[in-house]
Order: sequence, then structure tokens, then C-alpha cells
Amino acid sequence: GAAQLAGGAGKLASGSAELASGTAQLAGGTAELSGKLGDAAAQTAGVTGTDALYDMFANPVHVEEHKLTNVPNYGTGFAPYALSLGLFVGALLSTMVVPMRETGTRPRSGWSWFVSKALLLAGIGIVQALIADAILIYGIGMHANHMGAFIGMSMLTSVAFMMIIQFLVTLLDQPGRFVAVMLLILQLTGSAGTYPAELVPAWLQRVGEWLPMTYTIRSFREILTGNELQSTGSSAVYLAIVALVFAALTMAVFLVMHRKERSSKSAPAEIVL
Repeated sequence: GAAQLAGGAGKLASGSAELASGTAQLAGGTAELSGKLGDAAAQTAGVTGTDALYDMFANPVHVEEHKLTNVPNYGTGFAPYALSLGLFVGALLSTMVVPMRETGTRPRSGWSWFVSKALLLAGIGIVQALIADAILIYGIGMHANHMGAFIGMSMLTSVAFMMIIQFLVTLLDQPGRFVAVMLLILQLTGSAGTYPAELVPAWLQRVGEWLPMTYTIRSFREILTGNELQSTGSSAVYLAIVALVFAALTMAVFLVMHRKERSSKSAPAEIVL
């Protein structure tokens, strides 16, 4: 027992020595802290608290806003997407009213067959664009910074959509309308109409660069709220090329159809015995 008591006393003495050393270090640190606080007090002795100083500490950074353009309300910001969607749907619905292949009289050639249908649909497209513009401008009161460009782009957009859908329906008939709906869904997701293109997958961003609605939405945004028309011209050229390409494809379909119809009618009738 005496041995254990002696061992415990030794540990107690060792611990007391460590405690004394730590206390000395604490005293040194306290003295250093006191000295630093004294230095800080001496350095800030000449600083006088003012409202300006308090505001500086409360708001150390001041942000100055410069608006590049003005979007008055949510409807104006959403109009490019809604107008593009409406013109495409209107073009699709027109194919359910206007016969895409049938004619009142027998066409003299594939060219005349194509021209009669293309001019009719292009006229419908222009009329529907003008009606949509009138509703937006006079009915809703929407303002466009570039009114002439707005009307021209809406007509070009409508005609381009008409040419695309005319080709699909003329070539495939009822399945062509289904393909047009699939194309519409693809454009709604890949044309950056409601959110930035950077939020969609990379492959859809690449596809979106080829979709006509990407260029219509981009142009309408610039026309409605932009100060300068920087990309509208190139977008209009792209839409015109799309319209011409699909019109040429539709003409080729009518030429083939007319050739088949003429050959079938000129063939000798079969004699059934």
C-alpha cells in the first residue's frame, strides 16, 4: 500500500509540474493578447465612428445596375415562345382543313400541282401570322421595339413552318402529322424557349442549333425587347433556307406523284377473261 501511495504521489507531483508549466504559458499568452489589444486600441484611437463608416461596414460593396434592355412583364418575355408555338400548331391544324393532295381539277403537271398547294398554304400562313400579331399588339397591348421586323419575322416563321408540315403530310399523309407533332415536342424542349439551353443535355443543345424554332424564339426576343438587331438577319436567312429546302422537297414529291398518276392512266386496261 505504501508503494502505491508513493507512486501516486509521484504522479501527482509530475502533474503539478505540468499544470504549473501550462499556467505559465497561459500567463504569457494573456500578456501577449493584452499587448496586441493595446496596440489595436492605439491604432484606432483616431478613428471616429460616423454613419458613413457604419454604412461602409454594413455594405462594403455597392452594385450599380445598368439595364441593357427593358422587359416590362412576364408576358412579353414569354411571347417569343408562345408565338412560335402558336404558328407551328396553326400550320399543323391547317393541314386538317386544306386537302394536301387532292385538287378540284386534274393537275396539268407536278409543278402546277405543287404551286397551287404551296401558294395556298403560304397565304394561310401569312394570314395567320398577321392575325396573331394583331391580337398581341392591339388585343393584349404588347410592345415591340422593332415593329416592322416583328411582323416580317412572324410571317417568315409561319411560312417556314407551313413548308415543313406540307412536306411531311404530303409525303406521309396521316403519319406525317404524327411526325410533325414529334418535331414540335423536340423543338419545345431543345429551342431554349422557357429556360437556357445550358440546362438541357449536351446532345439536345447540339440538336437545338438545327431546329427552326430556336431561331424564331431568338429573333422574337431580340425584336421585342432588344435595342439592336444583331442576330435577326442571320436567323431570317436560316428560316428562308429551311422554307426553300422543304418547298423543293415537296415539289419533288408532287412531281413523282404526278408521274405515277400519268403513267397509271396511260397504261392499257387489263382484259379480264
